[in-house]
Amino acid sequence: MALHSETVTVIERTEDGVDSHGLPKITTTRHVVELVNVQPLSGDSGDSLGEHVPITGLWRVSTDSPEDWIRHEDAVEWRGQTYEVWREPSTFWAINPHTEFLMTKTRG
Repeated sequence: MALHSETVTVIERTEDGVDSHGLPKITTTRHVVELVNVQPLSGDSGDSLGEHVPITGLWRVSTDSPEDWIRHEDAVEWRGQTYEVWREPSTFWAINPHTEFLMTKTRG
């Protein structure tokens, strides 16, 4: 498999006011992003996304060019599964310009 040969769909989540119960209304916009690299990270980080939500899988995603299309609040679909973006993405502009972020699969 070639480096940067995967395709993901970014699910951009945006708060759009509040509903009748005072809870935030979330709207989603989907963006297909081609030519990304997805690599599993090994080991048990021992981290969680909050009480009783352990991380059961962690992947590093990188692009072949710098992008600002992903935010911590977003989700990512890859190979039929939905993942959460873990922590803030990093964009590198100097040597080897690209964007990297981690995505998680959780249990809970």
